[in-house]
Amino acid sequence: MQIVYFANMLLVLSVSVWFPLCQTRFLKMSLLNPITITFLFTFPIEIFKTFVGPSFMLSDGLFNPYYQYAILMTNINIGAELIVSVALLRHLRRSHYERHSFLRINNRFIDERKLRSASIIFFLLFFLSLYLLAHHSIGLAAWLRNPRLGYQYHRKGVGVYYALAITLLSVSYGLQGIRDIKPSRFIWISFIYLASAYTLGSKTVILAYATFLLVVLWLKRYKRFRLVFVLGTIVAFGLMLYSLAQAYGSLNLREITSYFDYYVNSANFYSAVLSGKLNLFYGNIAFTNLWSLVPRSLFPQKPIVYGILLVNQYFWPGLAAKGSTPAFGGPVGNYADFGVPGVILGGFFNIGHIINTALTYLLYSSINETNIRANSNRLLLFLYLLAPSFLMFFGFPLNII
Repeated sequence: MQIVYFANMLLVLSVSVWFPLCQTRFLKMSLLNPITITFLFTFPIEIFKTFVGPSFMLSDGLFNPYYQYAILMTNINIGAELIVSVALLRHLRRSHYERHSFLRINNRFIDERKLRSASIIFFLLFFLSLYLLAHHSIGLAAWLRNPRLGYQYHRKGVGVYYALAITLLSVSYGLQGIRDIKPSRFIWISFIYLASAYTLGSKTVILAYATFLLVVLWLKRYKRFRLVFVLGTIVAFGLMLYSLAQAYGSLNLREITSYFDYYVNSANFYSAVLSGKLNLFYGNIAFTNLWSLVPRSLFPQKPIVYGILLVNQYFWPGLAAKGSTPAFGGPVGNYADFGVPGVILGGFFNIGHIINTALTYLLYSSINETNIRANSNRLLLFLYLLAPSFLMFFGFPLNII
């Protein structure tokens, strides 16, 4: 059985690595590109989520049968999405889709002055959203002293300001990234945006901004890219560790690994379902998840518990109402609705994934700074696919709209 378990873990590792390499091959790009840069920068976090956290926190470590079942479901889900991606990319390449896409409709050149002005305006709007967010919760000074505390416990009722702040800062940085400026100047500008991203209190956001810095330097063909890659990694993970230290009061290894409990939570979920303690939801999770499209500010009666939070409510009753929503690793939402068939169908018919694959093909069919600035529609694609944490809290289909 241990051999089967090792094979299961090796498979999830292999498929995760093969996914970006497969996209790179079909898009005919060099091995180092925005897709692989993003993968390399986020891969250590995924290793901690998938392997390190469970090895410390589960009684049987990585040989816990329910953890292995969670990994198996992830393998099925990623495998299905990979098959869909390969089939779709082959079709798009044969049909020369980019020649007939919306990129050729009503596109305009965006000049440097407009890019700079728009970036400044969006940055000011970001600061206004951050001020309104903090003003209606714990105050701006308290928020800036401990953004992680604000992110964790003081977004309830003012989440719309938080979602807007993330997106406005993302647009501002995205427009800076495509400006016709020297790479060295963009690096200095990036320190302002990394500091601004830190005020949002999310480690995911910090990592996304560091990743975007590297993607832009790749676009600008920066000669010292490798040096910045190393330094950027150190700075990004340093900020993340500092944020964790603020949250836990120390940098104790066991406390830090306890943050990566995604697959631990998944193991507990599968244990409850397979032992008959928790029944499947038969579509209720997918159906009630439509509430995520409705801002609470417009509909105060919006329920606290909906979508995947129905599963959270079983394990942590009342915790969602306090603003804390522990996450799960893998396709738990699909399984919770319909079991293994839900995981398979969710992988093959993930509409958001299919659309993103098509848009990725459009962007990378001819990607360089000049092409992006010369085509306003391609600039929209650039922001949608690469701007850091763009529309992070605006789910499908709102993000496409």
